[in-house]
Amino acid sequence: MLYHIVLLRVRDDAAPPATQAMMDAIHGLSTQIPCIVSVAVGAQDNQMYPNYRPRTAGYTHALIVALESAADLQVYAHHPTHLSVVDTYIKPLADAVLAVDFIDDHAVLPTPRPTSPRAGWQRLRRATRRMLFAAAVPLLFLGLGAAIGYASRTRSASPDKQ
Repeated sequence: MLYHIVLLRVRDDAAPPATQAMMDAIHGLSTQIPCIVSVAVGAQDNQMYPNYRPRTAGYTHALIVALESAADLQVYAHHPTHLSVVDTYIKPLADAVLAVDFIDDHAVLPTPRPTSPRAGWQRLRRATRRMLFAAAVPLLFLGLGAAIGYASRTRSASPDKQ
């Protein structure tokens, strides 16, 4: 898997709606450029958790584009839609851009979940079986205990035959 990571320092005077439009346009690349596996984009959140200290060196936004190969990166880099997003949004809004591309041969993509209508019923059926089994085991032991108790009471109540 090849990752194209870009850090952007959006200008202080950039209007929030324009910045949001930039992020929406970047997200939209995944539906318009077929070689893209996934796109993630967002603004730095300086309040991730209490006492969080950002280490952004002034960069305010980041995007990650996952691609299958270096050939796909070349297609992406020269694709008219990508170039349009760069010219329309990134160049006017960002005063600094930093990009890093790397290949991770050990990256594992998440397995897509089944989307067929039967998949939901199959998950429900498995969950129901697990629930029934979880309830049946204690009932089985309870039933065995009752049967043993009944048998021992019956034996002690009947006179021994000699």
